[in-house]
Amino acid sequence: MILFIFTGFSGAGKSTITKAISQALKLSVIEERKITAELTKQAGYQRTRDWMETIGTSGVRDRAAQRTVELIQEQVAQPGFIIDGCYDPNFLTHLETAFPESRVFVIHIHTTEANRRQRVTDREGTPAEQATKEMEFIDGLKLAAGMMELITKAHFHIENNGPLDHTIALLTRKLESELAPTSSRERKF
Repeated sequence: MILFIFTGFSGAGKSTITKAISQALKLSVIEERKITAELTKQAGYQRTRDWMETIGTSGVRDRAAQRTVELIQEQVAQPGFIIDGCYDPNFLTHLETAFPESRVFVIHIHTTEANRRQRVTDREGTPAEQATKEMEFIDGLKLAAGMMELITKAHFHIENNGPLDHTIALLTRKLESELAPTSSRERKF
């Protein structure tokens, strides 16, 4: 099994890219944002921030990682998964422990600050100042989780500044080559 882990700051385009690539490669997407929201509600909280204040950010991250492992185990026959939104380097340890035979690839998506601010403003549907404040808060949590360490471990660094179709096509080709049987990959080099 292959696990493609996507990381990057808010508004870089991770979710848009992972959805398109999952369709092209016929792989399931596991969205960490949705898992965290689901776990927050199950814990009896409306907002993840409130839950984090109660059990700590590492507690929330660990529970999300456990739930991700469970989801993969439920569908272990699939050739691979795309995980959208990983920011904690310890998450890799969870995956490598649960799936020692798997190959794990970290993909860092990045773009300009101006692109990020515009995308977050558009996505949130709020005034730019409010969206920027929310983006900065979330990015602070990602940094506190250790995202920069995860970025340094990335196998691919993808700049998402040009046409989205170009970024998706480029990354799809790269990931297709990783999905190919080992003998096919070895012949390409």
